[in-house]
Amino acid sequence: MKSLSIKPFLIWGLFAVAALLAAKTIVGFYAEKLNTKAIATDSDSLRTAYLQRAIAIEKRNPIFYENMAFAYVLRDTNITLNNLLNGNISTTDDLKKAVEYASTACEIDSCNVLFRLNAAILLYLSGNTGKAVQLLQNITDKLALVVLGIIEENNGQTQDARNHYATAIAISPDITDSRFFANICQRDSLMAARIVADAKKQLETEFAETKAIAVQARLGKIMMAEGRTNEARAIFKDVITQLPNMNRPYLYLGSIAEMQRDTAAAINYYETAQKLDEGDLLAIARLNKLKGKEYKEYTNYVRERKTPRMRFRASYIYDAQLLEYICVDGLDEYVSPAVE
Repeated sequence: MKSLSIKPFLIWGLFAVAALLAAKTIVGFYAEKLNTKAIATDSDSLRTAYLQRAIAIEKRNPIFYENMAFAYVLRDTNITLNNLLNGNISTTDDLKKAVEYASTACEIDSCNVLFRLNAAILLYLSGNTGKAVQLLQNITDKLALVVLGIIEENNGQTQDARNHYATAIAISPDITDSRFFANICQRDSLMAARIVADAKKQLETEFAETKAIAVQARLGKIMMAEGRTNEARAIFKDVITQLPNMNRPYLYLGSIAEMQRDTAAAINYYETAQKLDEGDLLAIARLNKLKGKEYKEYTNYVRERKTPRMRFRASYIYDAQLLEYICVDGLDEYVSPAVE
């Protein structure tokens, strides 16, 4: 009889748990809807209002805090690439709010590289260099390494900056084709040469240990930066034999063919690179240059979709949407290869 009397309590208990889970799902869905409204609106006041309500509902969702930080970033004209590069400090109320919300996102998810990078940039712009540097430590991400190097270079820590720039280039050798690296060459050509040499040493060590083909491909790009074209071409030929679906070696071979005035070969390599990565702006732009206007419209279309300016971006972290990839307009473009 006892077991029979307990059963109704178990049923009601299960019903209560199911009801709580359903209610939580509905509430979460409503919070996501508010976040989506914040992303869609052009009104600063509505954006912050929607996000405040979303945060009130889900106090531990870092996406909502990050988006609130971006809402304040969008209102502050002092948060610029130029001010980041020059270490210009700002004390605006909007920046203070952006720092507060970005820092909270980091506290909730301290392992998220994007949150740490954004918070570090905002902290640095607000004058808190120590905390900014702390957030950027031990991150193997090219943008984080470059930002850390910029902070160190502005503080006179040239050797530390050089080390972090070299690691960034070892991770992504295309940086040698960027405006960022061109500016280093302009202000200190010897430092630029040493950075490339340091990056090469890192890759040589890694390749000796791993024999990884992807590392070999990056090493080939460094050799291109050093002007060792024939050696680089031999490496890329070897790489595409072993990894025929890797996009960048075809792009590099196209660049070499173009330098040697072999237009037909260059077009062939660029077309292969673009087929392997339909959104490769470099391949598209270079085909545009070699083949004419027919590629121009598509180049603009892809650039519109891929260039991380102050547009709203989708992120699959926590199944939510993120307002922006990086909080300073133009930083990713500044560090990436110049498209044209």
